[in-house]
Amino acid sequence: MSFPINSQPELVFAHSIGNVHITRGTDGQVTIKEKKNGFPDAIQIHYKQSGDKITITSDIQSDLFEDTWVDFDVSVPSQTGVHASLANGGTLEADGLSGQIALSNTNGSIWATHLNGALALKSASGSLNANHVNGQMTLSTQNGTITTSDAHLRGHSTVQAASGTINFHGSLDPKGSYLFAGGNGAVGLTLPRGAAFHVDARTTSGAIETNFPGIAIHHQNRGGAASSSFASGSVGAPPLAKLTIQTSSGPIHLFQGR
Repeated sequence: MSFPINSQPELVFAHSIGNVHITRGTDGQVTIKEKKNGFPDAIQIHYKQSGDKITITSDIQSDLFEDTWVDFDVSVPSQTGVHASLANGGTLEADGLSGQIALSNTNGSIWATHLNGALALKSASGSLNANHVNGQMTLSTQNGTITTSDAHLRGHSTVQAASGTINFHGSLDPKGSYLFAGGNGAVGLTLPRGAAFHVDARTTSGAIETNFPGIAIHHQNRGGAASSSFASGSVGAPPLAKLTIQTSSGPIHLFQGR
């Protein structure tokens, strides 16, 4: 199926959807290929386009949910960005795109690879994974982990996991400000040698560890309750990125990479 578009596509995948994989394709159009699994005759797929918004709905007989599903391979223009949401489905993937990119998944993981631009990833229950990405980012999950590799943050970026760990490997543009916030879980950052930043870090219940010089760590005991820890300090020469790290329950690790 091919759909003409004028600017940035918005893709909405509803009902019983398996995995959705979005890659770069031809300018001015969105192409969608279905891959039915299990009992294909029991799957009904409906497409609806309104401007640049395309809604894809998959209906499956209720007694075949565990054995029957449909995956989608989607291509979009590489430079326009994309908004894509997946409800009650599996994994949402995007690879090789630029521009304003927003990916959301109600109940499943998100994989973002080789993306460049303004990136927003959001999951209610599922992991967020960002590899080889560059730009201003907002990563948020209510119940899941956040993992990055070769991630280059810019602008005003936020990484939040309400319940789950954050494991960030990447770099911070020195002109930006960055918040890493955890609710119930560890927050770990590995930054390159030569990084330049000022950090304020706090955990209500947990320890703080770092091997960056110039960061002072303090502990505070509160009458038999678990101790809180906070740290602050400047690393490198100006301009310095503004780095804030906080978690309610869990340790904070801030280390130099190779």
